[in-house]
Amino acid sequence: QDGERHGPGVFTSVDGDLYYGTWLTDRQDGRGVFVWPDGQVYSGDYQGGQRHGKGITTWPYGAKHIGAYARDKRNGKGVYHYPDGRQYDGEYQDDRTHGRGKEAAADGRILYDGQWSRGEFIGK
Repeated sequence: QDGERHGPGVFTSVDGDLYYGTWLTDRQDGRGVFVWPDGQVYSGDYQGGQRHGKGITTWPYGAKHIGAYARDKRNGKGVYHYPDGRQYDGEYQDDRTHGRGKEAAADGRILYDGQWSRGEFIGK
């Protein structure tokens, strides 16, 4: 419509990015899946062309994040599964652990439980 994408569709960029989902005024909006050439995949909500809402990101090296996104970054509550089996369950701000969170070893032992700031554990 007027040269802009609206509604469901598929888009492949010259760089090899692939998006399939819904569009509104030529931007990803609603539910969609984005696949990067390196194998990273995001499946979830979009708003105004950015990841925004609930979603899941998987990386080709075996990591996975399930949680909230805002302004195209992990923001709010989320769970990150490390390739080695560790797991972080807590809050994020601008793609980094920030706020209350807990990291557990693959066997379930709690490694860190408390406050995080800009990706670093700062204590209880």
